[in-house]
Amino acid sequence: MQNLIEWILDFGASRHFCANKELMINFEDVVDGQCVYMGNLYTVAVNGKGKVLLKFTSERLLSLSSVLFIPFLRTNLVSSTLLDITGIKIVQEDGKVVIMQMGILLGRGIVVGGYLS
Repeated sequence: MQNLIEWILDFGASRHFCANKELMINFEDVVDGQCVYMGNLYTVAVNGKGKVLLKFTSERLLSLSSVLFIPFLRTNLVSSTLLDITGIKIVQEDGKVVIMQMGILLGRGIVVGGYLS
């Protein structure tokens, strides 16, 4: 079953992926044949890219740039690695995760099977 509204924090993803084009702004089609290698060893075509505004339960917004549109995904994925590179701190302890930017709480959740829920 697909969930095309919620986002999962993926500790293994190298990029942000969106399966719902309606969530994307500044969308542009990808015409260069760009592909992504998935964790299941499949290669999939990228249909486009754009920006996504994530709204946390804290009501704070986070802008994700260069999000890749891959419509066949079952859910949207946020790369914890890319968040870390941009200065967003992810603290994981005892199965709980806290996401902060410049000392301000963005969101929190529970880690289930390597994903933030």
